[in-house]
Amino acid sequence: MYAFFNVQPLMLSINNIEVHSRKQLASIINIQGSGHRFSRKMEMQIATQLTVHGLTESANSYIQQLRKCYPGPHIGKYLDFLGAINLNLAQYKVTEEIERSSICAELLSFDSMFFKRNNDDHLIIVFATAWNNFGVSFPVLHMMLKRTNQSILYIKNPARGMYTTGSSQFGDNIDSMCEMLKDFVNAKAYKKVSVIGFSGGGYASLFAAGVIGADSYIGFAVKTDWSMSCPIPHAMWRTRPALDDYAKNSLVNLAEHYSMSRIGKATLYYGDLDTEDCLNAENMDGLKNFNIIPVRGSAHNVILPLVAKGHFEAVLNDMHRQT
Repeated sequence: MYAFFNVQPLMLSINNIEVHSRKQLASIINIQGSGHRFSRKMEMQIATQLTVHGLTESANSYIQQLRKCYPGPHIGKYLDFLGAINLNLAQYKVTEEIERSSICAELLSFDSMFFKRNNDDHLIIVFATAWNNFGVSFPVLHMMLKRTNQSILYIKNPARGMYTTGSSQFGDNIDSMCEMLKDFVNAKAYKKVSVIGFSGGGYASLFAAGVIGADSYIGFAVKTDWSMSCPIPHAMWRTRPALDDYAKNSLVNLAEHYSMSRIGKATLYYGDLDTEDCLNAENMDGLKNFNIIPVRGSAHNVILPLVAKGHFEAVLNDMHRQT
C-alpha cells in the first residue's frame, strides 16, 4: 500500500527547479530512509537521484529493495543500468565528501562558483544544464575533474537553461557573458582553457568557447543552431529562447559563425537515438576542428551511459591531454 499523504511535496522537490540543490539532496536522503512506499514512477526517480548525486551506498541499498518489489525484466534492466553507474562512481567517495566538505554546498548552489586548484596553467569552464547539474550532480563532476588538478570555473543559470540572461557573475546575456569570461581568462593569464557543456548549457558553452578561443571544447547533446530560421526540429520539453531573446543575444547557426574556427579542437558527443541531437551534431560535421562522436544506443542524456560504461572519465582525461 502506497503512502500518499506526503507524495506531492516530495515530488516537487525532485522535479522542479530545485533539482540538484542542497534542499533536494536532503529531501532525497530523508525519503530513502523513511521506509515509505511510493508510486513506481517516484521510486524510480528516487533511485535515479540517489545515483546521480553519487550516494552510491544508499543508491545500491534502495535499488536492491526495488528489485524485490519489481522483479520484471524491463525495470530490472534499468536498475542494472543504475547499478553500473554506482559501481563506477563508488571510487569517488562522494558521500564522504558531502559530509565533510563545504565545497559541496557551494557546488549545489544556484550561483556561479570558481574553485581554484594548484596552478594557473589550465582552466576548465563548466556550463550547468537548466537543472543545475551536468547529468550527474556537480559534487560528482567535481570529484572527477579535481583529479586533473586544474582550476575549474562553474557557470550556472538554472532559471534560463540557454543562458539568454547570462549568469549571475558574468553578464546579462550570452554575448556579455562570453566577453566577461574572455576578460576573466585573459586577466588570469591561463596557458590553456577548456570548455565543456551539456544539454541546456550546450549552445552558450560552445559560443563561449569560440569567443574565448578555447584550446579545447567538449559538448554533450548540444544545440548548435539557435537561429530563428533553424530547420532542425525542436523537442517540446527542451528549453528554447523567447522571441525577445533574439534581440539581446547572438542566437545563430554556429556552423556559420566565425568564432568556431578559434577553437583548437572541439568534440561533440550525441545520442544516436535522439533525432534533434543527431542533426545538431551533424550541423558541425563540415568544420575541420570538430570531431562528431555518436554514443550508441543513447538518447538525449549521453552522460549517464558514458558513466555507466566507464567512458566519461576517459573523455575528461582526453580533454586534459589534448591541451
